[in-house]
Amino acid sequence: MGSEQALSEVVESAKERFGRLRHLVQKFLDDDDVPQECLPLLQECAEIWSSYVDACQDITMQAPKEDANRLSKGFLRLNETAFLYYMIVYTLLEDTLPRLKEFSSNKDQNVRNLYGERIQLLHNDPNIERIRNVIENYPKFIQLQTIEPGKLSSMLHFHGDALLLIDVRPRSEFVRAHIKCKNIICIDPASFKDS
Repeated sequence: MGSEQALSEVVESAKERFGRLRHLVQKFLDDDDVPQECLPLLQECAEIWSSYVDACQDITMQAPKEDANRLSKGFLRLNETAFLYYMIVYTLLEDTLPRLKEFSSNKDQNVRNLYGERIQLLHNDPNIERIRNVIENYPKFIQLQTIEPGKLSSMLHFHGDALLLIDVRPRSEFVRAHIKCKNIICIDPASFKDS
């Protein structure tokens, strides 16, 4: 193994994660029956924004329970959910609504005011940057501490009776490449619950 870092899990990169989320937003917009009139579309934006606010509250409640050095997948999913709601509203307000014929020809001040309020909420939202940071900085892999073979051999030779070696490898690999040690146990990685 040498100086290589052990990986407990390899996951998608931030770029892949954002790409997957943007694809989900587009799929939602393609599959959903998006209103083609201004007021119903603005109402749908308000409903989705309400879900976004609820997701942000869930994040706020969960954040103190998280270890900043190792965020849970559940916390990542909460942030991804909030991001999806935000991006759906963003796409509807920035792309879909301005392209409606009714919007460009609409002189209704009420529609313009509602649109302006929604855009302000969107652009002045204090949560989206934190959400993006969590999604972007979620670890690509979790580094585990490794021991060089020479150091392990030395430790076993001089302190073998005082050491308990915990070998975290699949049982078949443990049997095939057994480490000779007085006090050794094998824990198969499959026995760890993914949280």
